[in-house]
Amino acid sequence: MKKIFIILFSVSCQLYAQTYRSGFDWYEFNGGAQGQGFSYDCNAERTLSNNEYAYIESYINMFRATKDKKYLEKFIIHVKRIQERRDDNVANVTITNPTDCQNPSSPLDNTSKAWSTDDDASECDGWLNRVLHSAVITYPMAEFVYFMQNDQDFMNLSGEIVPLETQGSYLGGTNIITFSDFANWLRGRINETLQYHDSNWCSFDVAYHHKRNDCSSGKDEINMQCAMGKTLSLMYLVESDAGNSSYASTYWNHISNIATTLHGNILQLNANDNTSYTWCHTYDCSCIEDIDHAYLVMEFANICYKYNIQDYYNVINPLFNLNDMQRFANTFAKHVYQAPLTFAQNTFGTNTDVCNSGTSIGHYIFLSQYNPYIYQQISDVVSEQAIYHTSSSLVALSELSMAQSHDILWNTPNNSNYKFNPIAVRRGHSPGSNVYYLASGDFDNNGMKDFVSMDFSNGTFYTYTPDICDNPNIFPDNCWVVANSAGHTPYEIWKGIAGGDFDYDGNPAHHQGDEVIALSNTFNKTPPGKIYLLKQNGTTFNEESVSSSVTWAGLTSGDFDPTNPGDEAIAVAANGDAYMIKYNGSIQQPVFISNLGISNAVGITSGNFDGTNIPQIAVVDNTPGNITIFKYQSGTFTQAYQYTGAGCCNSWNGITAGSFDGDGIDDIAVHRDADGQILIYKVKSGAITPVYGEYFPIFPPDQNQSIRAMGTGKYKLSTDKDALIVFRNYDGQITIFNMDGQCPNAYVNNTTVNDDYTINNTYTNTNNNYTVDYHANNTLYASSFKVGDISGSDNSKVTFTAGKKIVITPGANGSVAYSGSSFHAYIDPSIGCDDHTYFRKAQQHSSVPDAPIALNEPAKPKTTSTLNADISPNPNEGRFTLQLKEQSNAGASEAFIYNPLGQLIYQSSIINNQSTIDLSAQPRGIYFVKVQSAGKIYTEKVVVQ
Repeated sequence: MKKIFIILFSVSCQLYAQTYRSGFDWYEFNGGAQGQGFSYDCNAERTLSNNEYAYIESYINMFRATKDKKYLEKFIIHVKRIQERRDDNVANVTITNPTDCQNPSSPLDNTSKAWSTDDDASECDGWLNRVLHSAVITYPMAEFVYFMQNDQDFMNLSGEIVPLETQGSYLGGTNIITFSDFANWLRGRINETLQYHDSNWCSFDVAYHHKRNDCSSGKDEINMQCAMGKTLSLMYLVESDAGNSSYASTYWNHISNIATTLHGNILQLNANDNTSYTWCHTYDCSCIEDIDHAYLVMEFANICYKYNIQDYYNVINPLFNLNDMQRFANTFAKHVYQAPLTFAQNTFGTNTDVCNSGTSIGHYIFLSQYNPYIYQQISDVVSEQAIYHTSSSLVALSELSMAQSHDILWNTPNNSNYKFNPIAVRRGHSPGSNVYYLASGDFDNNGMKDFVSMDFSNGTFYTYTPDICDNPNIFPDNCWVVANSAGHTPYEIWKGIAGGDFDYDGNPAHHQGDEVIALSNTFNKTPPGKIYLLKQNGTTFNEESVSSSVTWAGLTSGDFDPTNPGDEAIAVAANGDAYMIKYNGSIQQPVFISNLGISNAVGITSGNFDGTNIPQIAVVDNTPGNITIFKYQSGTFTQAYQYTGAGCCNSWNGITAGSFDGDGIDDIAVHRDADGQILIYKVKSGAITPVYGEYFPIFPPDQNQSIRAMGTGKYKLSTDKDALIVFRNYDGQITIFNMDGQCPNAYVNNTTVNDDYTINNTYTNTNNNYTVDYHANNTLYASSFKVGDISGSDNSKVTFTAGKKIVITPGANGSVAYSGSSFHAYIDPSIGCDDHTYFRKAQQHSSVPDAPIALNEPAKPKTTSTLNADISPNPNEGRFTLQLKEQSNAGASEAFIYNPLGQLIYQSSIINNQSTIDLSAQPRGIYFVKVQSAGKIYTEKVVVQ
């Protein structure tokens, strides 16, 4: 069944959630030395302060977003290495990959409690301990210490065991075993660094200076003061709670003075709007604050406001209030942000540049809680890198993940079954595009879905064919537009397009692809309406049309007339009349069916909304604001369901439908322009029921940057879930969303595992029964892997799990599972995005066994993805019949039923090619049917509702 969608759609921030985690995990591993980042470096070239800090800060964010302990385990490992590289420790510990930490090119102060650098071109006096560097390195550490005392998710891990390499006594600590032990030890190390830099503080001008014990060396820049203020603020709270008044008083004094200085003569109201702050980079205002550092000032203010840190001199006043934070948010939203992907380079809003990485921009996501537009402005920069695993900012990805998971941007109910993720982004279609309508179909006759759009400004149709790329999940620009047609008259007012096999060449012997039907109204012309049929022919469309006396309102398509071999279009007139449009050698005049009783329709779609497979349409109107479903039976439309709970004044922009959650029953999605709400409805228990809502306005309407069109189609062959396609008017950006999204299989998501590694637990510092799981939601490829030890004394376990296929090859060095070890590979069709595990090496070895033992498992029958049987009814209420299509002469056939967790819940023999199955005692949901027959295995899904 084909669909047409007339909709102005706002994409919410929830769409990106899982994609950001997926992008983070991929980039953290593949772009950061397999997760090691820069933790093996020292700060001689500012590596720790410019790069490594992002890893430990992001690990904190990712734990807060996901509650996955592995992120904090990585944090602990990295932090221990960083502390080992502090100046006073490099001579006392054995450092792996020391670079120049232990042998600096010039004298190093081995008593300093900080991380020095010798690359400052403006200084010619050897190694310096920069306040800024210590600040950015210690801030994530201070977060960890604070959260271990004040955040329940962190506190729940207090008794958990730290990673093996971080256990024991080291660097002035007691025996460290638990997370709590590590937090206590780290608290001491942070205080040492803060106390060390207290000699950079000069009381006469209440600021940190460039050099220790030298107040003539000049004050550090404003953002550097604020960077240290962030760490001081959290440690002030920690030490206050601990009753350590000496440290707390010192920290409070510095925090208050930094804030007072900002309020006194640094922060200025922007003269253009008087609602935002601007400030300079230096105290003498010799240069404007740049966007790479301005976030440090804003974050310092946010921490003071969030934790209600009071004025040192007047304890009844907070250092920063809500008004301050809203002004900072306005600075970003009104002046830094210029247009999609374009940002100013300073707080005054000048020197604009296109931002491609989001490295600096991602730091500002916390401002979304004060201005929700900022989330979309920032996520727009990062989403493409997150999808395609290209260079991006770990901080940005982690901040976006955390913001989404903490629901800081909206207060509407969330349902885990309805969370969209972007799976493709295509930039730069045509700036200023005026695309209003989308339709889906196989227009180029290659067996995969395309989509067609119509540019309202000039009547041009474009076909987009993402499947022409080698990888259908990667859509670069040259893989998209393959056909277009122009030349329509400017007085036509387009009212919709639909895709379908209208000329019925659906017979495989002569099928030539789907067609497009389009409606337009003509301005001051008689007759007022027009109907077009377009057929793709290479890079153009063949086109025919017929005039009509009807003034149109909307269009959809599907198989409504069982006596007609092709699809039909259902068109709704402005007065609520419904018409059927057929093709019979040529496009036919519309045939009146019935009046729907709706006079203000703003959108129409079609679908199987109640699982009965009776042709249905859904119409939304602005007055009184109802959503109505009509069934087509006996040649007429009759009202089946109506939702009246939305009320009037919604400014509905349209309606679309699809099985977004993959249960085989179409959902209804509507967009309400009045408040930017996306609402999803289902027919449940005989009524249209709201099941999900997301609120997120994409851009201020007066900036002409709204989404113009949205459609539905299945663009990933591995999923049963329909995807959403959205067009942005401002720059023509196209994004495809799917509820599967990019599953966070960090290392083996449709990627070859081609790395020699040995999992061997017979060596020191490894654990017996070491287990590694590799999950891929589609296909897992593996080669050159070894499990266990040739001696047979190792009992390691490795599991390969994939949703569709596992391909194992010997590789250059052979793949082997030694005696005593365990290797298991299996297909789990229920594997989902949350079934992610991550590649970890127990021990690396460069040697290859002389005589690898081949994996010698019995041949398994071929698995066919299409079930050679009928399941009827499907969906059902728990009872259904399984009927094999072919007679089996190769022994007994068996049926196996698995629940969504992959557990076998039913097994029986199939007698006379038929089996009646009763799952009525099982919960409602999607179950997986596996039939083994005639030496083959078939799989299918059945929906119990």
